[in-house]
Amino acid sequence: MQARGRSAHHLARMFTRYIGVGGTAFLVDLCVFLLLVRGFRLDARVAQALSRTVGATVSLGGHRYFSFAQRHDSGKIRHLSGMEAVAFTALTIFGILFSPFLLQFIISHVTNNLVFAKILNEGVMMCINFIAMRAIFLKKTQGE
Repeated sequence: MQARGRSAHHLARMFTRYIGVGGTAFLVDLCVFLLLVRGFRLDARVAQALSRTVGATVSLGGHRYFSFAQRHDSGKIRHLSGMEAVAFTALTIFGILFSPFLLQFIISHVTNNLVFAKILNEGVMMCINFIAMRAIFLKKTQGE
């Protein structure tokens, strides 16, 4: 039972770090999005793809080295493996391609408030990404 409690506590701490990094990446993403839509008058779907790319770049470092960091016994962070890099790249490309369509769906069927639609869009993407990033970055240890 203690192991399960520690595991739940570890998951809660990891999720809290994920939210902090994701929140920072979201603020960068939102600023770029609003600049592109309101400042440069780009279509929301194009702006979403571009801002998502910038946000994903910010989140890679934060999530890799803070949210899902795995350390060697020496305390150094384990390097990203080739498969992890490929999987993260695939997840990022999926998000860049899928999120503009999700945003358009939200604008068409839920709300036409652009900022609220963007927040809903990122909430859905955050849930998808948390599940996927846990699978990508966290190697199972024996006995789990």
